[in-house]
Parts: sequence; structure tokens; C-alpha cells
Amino acid sequence: WNDEPERREEPPAPRPLRPSGKRVLAVDDDASVLELVRTILVEEGYEPACAASAEEAEALARAQPFDLLVADLLLPDRDGEELAERLRARQPGLRVLFVSGSLRRPRPRPGGSS
Repeated sequence: WNDEPERREEPPAPRPLRPSGKRVLAVDDDASVLELVRTILVEEGYEPACAASAEEAEALARAQPFDLLVADLLLPDRDGEELAERLRARQPGLRVLFVSGSLRRPRPRPGGSS
């Protein structure tokens, strides 16, 4: 017999989930919103690239792949859904998150489900 109490090792505390260099393309025509999104992404460990228009976003996406697109639904040169479709045509695995501060919905496109 061993008179010492049985020692149980405590399991290690779970580490917070942190992305490791995930590339995020953030697109919004409102500079203050875009800066806020960029700041949050950096603080959470992401590598953001920011664009103020769909055209600028497409140029960035041609230069490098992204893991996630965060796009305003209402952009001045194209709606966010169309931008996502175009980027996914080049990069089918791209994940997309739409955001908007507007109460309006984008106009339905011919043949689209919007």
C-alpha cells in the first residue's frame, strides 16, 4: 500500500482559439467602418487587406488568395454579392461574410435569387 494520496494531473487549460495568419479581405466604402474592421481583425490575429470598392478588392484578390471576404452589401461600384461571386469564380473555397449598415437590400439582379 501507498499512504500518499493519489495525485491527479490537471489537464492543461484550453488555449484560446486564434487564427494563425488567416488572410481576410475587408471591403467597405465607409472609411471609419473599414478602419474598425481592420483594427478588430489585427487584434484577433488575422492579416487583413482593406479595399474601399469592389474594383479595388478584385485587384487585391488577383494579387493573392484570401481565406475570408468580409464585404459590405452596398458598395458604390458593385454590390457585395456580385463581388463575392466574382471572387469565388477565381477562388472557389473563399468564405464570405456580408455586413451592412443600411436597411435597404441590394436590388435583385436578373436571374438571381436576391
